[in-house]
Amino acid sequence: MKPSRQFLVQAAQILSIVALLAVSVCSLAGFASEQNEACEVLSHFRLVWIFSLLLVSSILAAMKRFDFALVGFVVVILNTCDVLWMYTPETRSYPQYNGPGLELMQLNVSSAKNSDIDSIVALIEANKPDFIGLSEVDTNWITKLNERLPEYPFRFSTDLERGDGLAIYSKKQLLDVRTQYSKVAKRPRFLGTIRSGRRSIKFSFAHPILPVLPEYRNEELRELAGDASASKFPMFIMGDLNCTPWSCHFKNLLRDGKLYDSERGFGPQCTFNSRWIVPFLPIDHLLVTAVLEVQSRHTGPNVGSDHLPVFVHLNLH
Repeated sequence: MKPSRQFLVQAAQILSIVALLAVSVCSLAGFASEQNEACEVLSHFRLVWIFSLLLVSSILAAMKRFDFALVGFVVVILNTCDVLWMYTPETRSYPQYNGPGLELMQLNVSSAKNSDIDSIVALIEANKPDFIGLSEVDTNWITKLNERLPEYPFRFSTDLERGDGLAIYSKKQLLDVRTQYSKVAKRPRFLGTIRSGRRSIKFSFAHPILPVLPEYRNEELRELAGDASASKFPMFIMGDLNCTPWSCHFKNLLRDGKLYDSERGFGPQCTFNSRWIVPFLPIDHLLVTAVLEVQSRHTGPNVGSDHLPVFVHLNLH
């Protein structure tokens, strides 16, 4: 005996209502990220919650369940407010700009699952960044990149033997480059100075651990904030930080390091997972101190990694 049409409609309504309530609870729990680590994980999926709620609420509205659809749209608005602020530009003022600026590129190459070095070299040659930060590189990648990027004479790499290494390449002079390890997780990050004309700019390039060990990741973010707050020079911090702008720990990093998110004014630029139909997580970042102006920011094409590259142009006042 086939189920009746009325039964199928009622079952679809019940499933849609259950989905709506579950997603609503998860999305609202994300606003309590400072209270609980599970809520902090949920905060990263702000865009997922928005699109899911829009879909389910629209289905319920089509079924004339306007009561539940209204609940869904209200929760969508609450989540959207936490995204819209990223489209508002920073309120900072600068002296008149008259220099060449600095073009930066950051990419987690995911070397364990990515052998497409040709695409990354072609991307670098097409965009000609002044400074490149690459994470999750290994010895094989660095050997080949060193051969194919002769125009980058200043180059450093570390921790290549475990396939989770870091590398930086620069056309500009690099000074005082050193590898600093986080106190507990012993994760490396590069610290140094880049010379651009008469300007000295500090930098830190890092790749904190996945938040499956949240306190280790949070420790690294606190250390990055300490790097920035202690710097007497303008500074940028870049890398796959394994944290979205909606996490309390990311907001603490900006606050404690007196940093500005380069995404502000451009909106969220999602970089992970590039192997999905649509990447939903903006976890690759470039943060700057007050005197560095972000002129432009955009993500690049898929180059075989599960991350998209990020390009940022800084004006140097």
